[in-house]
Amino acid sequence: MHHTEDKPRFHRESSFRLRDLCNANPVRPVLDHCCFFQAKTDFVYDPHVHAAYELIISDGQPYACFLNGEHLTMPAGQLLVVQPGDTHQGILSCGQKLFVATFLIEFDPPGEVSPVLFRKEASLAARILDPAAIPHAPELCGVLRQAGRD
Repeated sequence: MHHTEDKPRFHRESSFRLRDLCNANPVRPVLDHCCFFQAKTDFVYDPHVHAAYELIISDGQPYACFLNGEHLTMPAGQLLVVQPGDTHQGILSCGQKLFVATFLIEFDPPGEVSPVLFRKEASLAARILDPAAIPHAPELCGVLRQAGRD
Protein backbone atom coordinates (compact mmCIF):
# COMPACT_ATOMS: atom_id res chain seq x y z
CA MET A 1 0.00 0.00 0.00
CA HIS A 2 1.28 3.48 -0.83
CA HIS A 3 -0.25 6.77 0.23
CA THR A 4 0.50 10.28 -1.06
CA GLU A 5 -0.60 13.34 0.86
CA ASP A 6 -0.28 16.81 -0.65
CA LYS A 7 -1.06 19.56 1.84
CA PRO A 8 -0.40 23.29 1.43
CA ARG A 9 2.70 23.24 3.69
CA PHE A 10 4.24 19.85 2.86
CA HIS A 11 4.23 16.77 0.65
CA ARG A 12 4.40 13.33 2.22
CA GLU A 13 4.70 9.92 0.57
CA SER A 14 4.04 7.04 2.90
CA SER A 15 4.80 3.37 2.71
CA PHE A 16 2.92 0.45 4.18
CA ARG A 17 2.56 -0.34 7.87
CA LEU A 18 4.24 -3.50 9.08
CA ARG A 19 3.64 -5.70 12.11
CA ASP A 20 5.55 -8.91 12.72
CA LEU A 21 3.17 -11.27 14.51
CA CYS A 22 5.55 -14.25 14.36
CA ASN A 23 8.36 -12.79 16.45
CA ALA A 24 8.98 -14.92 19.54
CA ASN A 25 11.16 -12.25 21.18
CA PRO A 26 9.44 -10.73 24.26
CA VAL A 27 10.60 -7.28 23.09
CA ARG A 28 9.20 -6.49 19.64
CA PRO A 29 9.73 -3.34 17.63
CA VAL A 30 6.66 -2.78 15.49
CA LEU A 31 7.13 -0.55 12.45
CA ASP A 32 4.05 1.64 12.25
CA HIS A 33 4.66 4.06 9.41
CA CYS A 34 7.40 5.37 7.10
CA CYS A 35 7.27 8.44 4.92
CA PHE A 36 9.33 10.81 2.83
CA PHE A 37 8.43 14.37 3.76
CA GLN A 38 9.24 17.61 1.91
CA ALA A 39 8.36 21.11 3.12
CA LYS A 40 6.74 23.31 0.45
CA THR A 41 7.23 26.48 2.50
CA ASP A 42 8.91 27.66 5.70
CA PHE A 43 6.71 26.72 8.63
CA VAL A 44 6.57 25.39 12.17
CA TYR A 45 4.67 22.11 12.40
CA ASP A 46 1.74 22.17 14.78
CA PRO A 47 2.62 20.97 18.31
CA HIS A 48 1.66 17.37 18.90
CA VAL A 49 2.20 14.72 21.58
CA HIS A 50 3.67 11.48 20.30
CA ALA A 51 1.90 8.18 20.92
CA ALA A 52 4.78 6.22 19.32
CA TYR A 53 8.50 6.54 18.75
CA GLU A 54 9.55 8.60 15.75
CA LEU A 55 12.89 8.45 13.98
CA ILE A 56 13.72 11.55 11.90
CA ILE A 57 16.55 11.79 9.36
CA SER A 58 17.14 15.13 7.62
CA ASP A 59 18.73 14.90 4.21
CA GLY A 60 21.14 17.66 3.30
CA GLN A 61 20.50 20.29 5.96
CA PRO A 62 20.19 20.58 9.74
CA TYR A 63 16.82 19.84 11.33
CA ALA A 64 15.45 22.09 14.06
CA CYS A 65 12.50 21.49 16.36
CA PHE A 66 11.00 22.14 19.72
CA LEU A 67 11.07 18.99 21.81
CA ASN A 68 9.28 19.14 25.16
CA GLY A 69 9.42 22.93 24.98
CA GLU A 70 13.17 23.15 24.33
CA HIS A 71 14.78 24.19 21.05
CA LEU A 72 16.96 21.47 19.49
CA THR A 73 19.05 21.54 16.31
CA MET A 74 20.30 18.31 14.72
CA PRO A 75 23.13 18.32 12.15
CA ALA A 76 22.28 16.93 8.70
CA GLY A 77 22.82 13.19 8.38
CA GLN A 78 22.12 12.47 12.04
CA LEU A 79 19.10 10.67 13.51
CA LEU A 80 16.67 12.10 16.04
CA VAL A 81 14.56 9.83 18.23
CA VAL A 82 11.30 11.20 19.65
CA GLN A 83 9.56 8.96 22.19
CA PRO A 84 5.97 8.43 23.34
CA GLY A 85 4.75 11.27 25.54
CA ASP A 86 7.08 13.84 23.98
CA THR A 87 5.64 17.13 22.72
CA HIS A 88 7.19 17.92 19.34
CA GLN A 89 7.13 20.74 16.74
CA GLY A 90 9.32 20.57 13.65
CA ILE A 91 10.76 23.87 12.35
CA LEU A 92 10.98 23.38 8.60
CA SER A 93 12.36 25.39 5.70
CA CYS A 94 11.10 25.32 2.13
CA GLY A 95 12.45 22.29 0.27
CA GLN A 96 13.69 20.51 3.38
CA LYS A 97 13.48 16.73 3.01
CA LEU A 98 13.02 14.28 5.87
CA PHE A 99 12.64 10.56 6.20
CA VAL A 100 10.34 9.75 9.11
CA ALA A 101 9.58 6.34 10.61
CA THR A 102 7.25 5.74 13.52
CA PHE A 103 7.39 2.56 15.56
CA LEU A 104 6.24 1.00 18.79
CA ILE A 105 8.05 -1.29 21.17
CA GLU A 106 5.81 -4.05 22.49
CA PHE A 107 6.56 -6.38 25.37
CA ASP A 108 5.31 -9.80 26.40
CA PRO A 109 3.23 -10.35 28.35
CA PRO A 110 0.85 -7.80 26.81
CA GLY A 111 -0.43 -5.10 29.10
CA GLU A 112 2.85 -4.44 30.88
CA VAL A 113 3.81 -0.78 31.03
CA SER A 114 6.34 -0.12 28.29
CA PRO A 115 9.43 1.69 29.52
CA VAL A 116 10.67 4.59 27.42
CA LEU A 117 14.18 4.73 25.98
CA PHE A 118 15.11 8.11 27.47
CA ARG A 119 14.58 9.24 31.05
CA LYS A 120 12.79 12.57 31.49
CA GLU A 121 15.93 14.14 32.99
CA ALA A 122 18.17 12.98 30.09
CA SER A 123 19.55 15.75 27.90
CA LEU A 124 17.85 16.31 24.57
CA ALA A 125 21.24 16.03 22.86
CA ALA A 126 21.18 12.33 23.84
CA ARG A 127 18.27 11.92 21.38
CA ILE A 128 20.58 12.67 18.43
CA LEU A 129 22.38 9.59 17.14
CA ASP A 130 25.24 9.25 14.69
CA PRO A 131 24.36 6.55 12.14
CA ALA A 132 28.08 5.81 11.63
CA ALA A 133 28.13 4.39 15.17
CA ILE A 134 25.25 1.97 14.48
CA PRO A 135 26.04 -1.24 12.55
CA HIS A 136 24.60 -1.13 9.01
CA ALA A 137 22.85 2.23 9.61
CA PRO A 138 24.91 4.12 6.99
CA GLU A 139 23.94 1.55 4.35
CA LEU A 140 20.29 1.73 5.41
CA CYS A 141 20.34 5.55 5.30
CA GLY A 142 21.83 5.37 1.80
CA VAL A 143 19.06 3.05 0.65
CA LEU A 144 16.42 5.37 2.16
CA ARG A 145 17.96 8.44 0.49
CA GLN A 146 17.98 6.68 -2.88
CA ALA A 147 14.38 5.49 -2.43
CA GLY A 148 13.34 9.07 -1.68
CA ARG A 149 14.86 10.26 -4.97
CA ASP A 150 13.19 7.58 -7.10
